[in-house]
Amino acid sequence: MEDLILLVIFLGVALLSIPISMYISVNKMAQSPAIVQRDDLAPEVVAALPPDVAAFLDVLGFKFSAAYKFHACHIGIWEQQGTAAPRRLFSFSRTGLSRTTEFITEFSDDYSLTTTMTKAAFVFPRSYGSFMQSFPKYSIQQLWDQHGHGEQFITSDLAVPVKQCTLSFADGFHIGVLRQMACIRSVPLWPIRGIYWFFLKRFLMQNRPI
Repeated sequence: MEDLILLVIFLGVALLSIPISMYISVNKMAQSPAIVQRDDLAPEVVAALPPDVAAFLDVLGFKFSAAYKFHACHIGIWEQQGTAAPRRLFSFSRTGLSRTTEFITEFSDDYSLTTTMTKAAFVFPRSYGSFMQSFPKYSIQQLWDQHGHGEQFITSDLAVPVKQCTLSFADGFHIGVLRQMACIRSVPLWPIRGIYWFFLKRFLMQNRPI
């Protein structure tokens, strides 16, 4: 009986910790949404990129653009050269021992597609226009292929217009964070719903094209 009571207490504390941590994280990002360019981080980020990924990006015409810091996350951005709109980027980020690889297409200042390998892609809801798909176990080639399929769907099936981006990556990132935080906060009882987002939704949405 004592073991059962301890188990119930443990589960209760675990469940309660999710909305609390989400509440803290969302408010922290809303208060400090800016990303800071850090040229001193560039050598570290470039060196951490796997050689096969670096070679793949080189074939596609992606060139290193800049390194940034967002809270504890170090981010490297590569931009595809010699192409007109839409703007295509590759992002490689590091937070502690965690690594995140993703392709980003900016159709305009208001619409974008991110194809990522992270398992945390759908922990938080996103505003319309900020499309995302997650394939955690894909190779870099498979990720790029799925990204291309997503681009085609957005421009053809959803008829999203392609326009020249006027915002820099940093400015677009800043605005995107503010929009997402506003979207999250607009959901009734969002910290409580975070339990569902964390334990179930983020797994249901993986490996599903947009």
